[in-house]
Amino acid sequence: MLYFERHDCADGESSETIALLHGGFSSAEQWRSWLPLLNDEYNVLLIDSPGHGRSRMIDGPLSYARMTAEIVRLLDQLDLRRAHFVGHSDGGVIALHLLNDFEERVETATLIGTPFHLRNYRDMSALDAVFSDLENRSGEIYEVLFDSVYKPVEPDPNAFPDLVTKLKRTWLSEPFFSDRQLASMTRPVLVVSAGQDEFLPAAVFEETAALISRARLLSIPDGDHNVPMTHADAVVSGLRRFLESTA
Repeated sequence: MLYFERHDCADGESSETIALLHGGFSSAEQWRSWLPLLNDEYNVLLIDSPGHGRSRMIDGPLSYARMTAEIVRLLDQLDLRRAHFVGHSDGGVIALHLLNDFEERVETATLIGTPFHLRNYRDMSALDAVFSDLENRSGEIYEVLFDSVYKPVEPDPNAFPDLVTKLKRTWLSEPFFSDRQLASMTRPVLVVSAGQDEFLPAAVFEETAALISRARLLSIPDGDHNVPMTHADAVVSGLRRFLESTA
C-alpha cells in the first residue's frame, strides 16, 4: 500500500481535494511547504509513489502506467471519487496517464516540468549523466537525490539501487503520448512553463498546452526543473487562480 497523508481543510468544510504527485527519486516531503498555501481552502492529499519515500516497491517494472494504477487503487481505498491532481516531473506523467486512462477520476490536472514524449528532452545524454552519478554512488546528483532527498524518509536506504535500476528503464523508454492522445483529453489542465528547465525547453510546455484543448499556460520565466520548490508562492498562486476559474 502507498504511504499517504490526508490534510483536511482548516475549516473542515471543503469537499475538494488536491492530490500532490512528486517527481522521480523524491517523496511527498517535497510538497511540505505547499500545505499552508493550500490547506486554508482545500483538502490536501500527499502520496509517496511506489518505491519512493515510505511506499514499498512493486514487483516487476516501475512503469508510469503501473504507478498510476497504484494511485487509482489508493483513491478507491480512500473512497475519493475525484481530485485535482498536481504532478511534478514523473508525477506529471502520472497525471497525464490519469487524464488518458482514468479521466473520470480527474477534476483538473496541473503539469509541472512534465514531458509527454521522449522526444521532448533537450538531450537524452543529460539523463545518462544523472544515472551515471547514481549508479556510481558519487557526484553532486547522487549527494542531492540520495543523501538529501531519499535517505531521510526511506525506511531502508539499501533499497535505493533497485529504484535506480527501475527508474532508469522507465526514464529511458517513456513517456510516449501521441499528439492525438493529448488532443483527446477533455479535463481542464494547467501547464507550468519553467523557462530555465534543465531537461525540457519551454517550447515543450507551450506545445503541451496547445495540444490539450482545455489547457492553460502559467509561465515562470526564471524557474528551473525544481520550480515547484524554488517558486512555490508563484506556482501556487497561479494554481489557485486556475482552480477558481474552473470551479
